[in-house]
This record gives sequence, C-alpha cells and structure tokens, in this order.
Amino acid sequence: NAVPTLEGLILNHNYEEAQRLAHTLKGVAGNLEAQELSGVADALENACAEENLSAIQKFLADLDKALTPALQAVNSLQK
Repeated sequence: NAVPTLEGLILNHNYEEAQRLAHTLKGVAGNLEAQELSGVADALENACAEENLSAIQKFLADLDKALTPALQAVNSLQK
C-alpha cells in the first residue's frame, strides 16, 4: 500500500514525509537488488524534495508498475 500512502501524503502537501517514504523504499529495494524499483523510488524522492507535482505523478505511476514484479519476487521467496 505504498502508492496509496504516498498519494495521500502528496494530496495533503506532506512532501517531506513522502520524500522520507520514497527514501525508505529506495533503500529496501536496493537491499533486495530490485534495481528498477530502487531507481524509481530515487527519482520520486528527488521529485518530492523539489515539490515537483508533475514529476511526482509520473514517478508514482512508475512506482506502481515497478512494485508488482518486486512484490511477486519477494512473495516467491516465502514459499
């Protein structure tokens, strides 16, 4: 539920907390070697720091797409 959480933070103009969550996602993705997800989270973190709403919207959509295969990979490790 990272994307809906981020969307809520952005909707409430809480860019600092959104930036922090994107940074956390970047770190976790990096630790899991999910490079695409880590890169998107990094771009989102920077967009939040700049409060660039158009970039944030783009990277939120990219994050949503990148999360699906990453979560599937993590779930496959639990079996």
